[in-house]
Amino acid sequence: MNATIIKGAPLHKWESVQVIQDQPFIYVMSNGSRWMGEEAGEIAELLKMLDAYDLDVCRFKNGFITVNPCAAAYNPKWTYASPGNVPRYIDGKRLYACDGVVRFFGNFTEYSHVFNIDTNDSETIAALTSAIYRNIARQTAQVQA
Repeated sequence: MNATIIKGAPLHKWESVQVIQDQPFIYVMSNGSRWMGEEAGEIAELLKMLDAYDLDVCRFKNGFITVNPCAAAYNPKWTYASPGNVPRYIDGKRLYACDGVVRFFGNFTEYSHVFNIDTNDSETIAALTSAIYRNIARQTAQVQA
């Protein structure tokens, strides 16, 4: 079965994504340096970028992959005077009722290509996960050399 692909901002597409979440889907909120209103790039474009350019591991220290993403909620225990171990945001309500949705997000160090993609399609999950881990491993090998 082919995954349904939906592209666009949550403001305009969220209801469509919620309706199809029980079948394979790929929801591309952003993929590539695009002007407002311009359609996001294809997954194949992102895979090429992951092979060619380094992910920005400094800015995305917590990784590029989230399983069963949640909406961020303000932590009621956080203040501007809070110590560093008190997070400003905590996990809120899950964004999808079904299990197995994975969010891929991030950007690159020397090339702007922002991506933010939710999917439960196993082939897409496998391809993006593998490409991200290869990218990080390549950077680690370069640092150790």
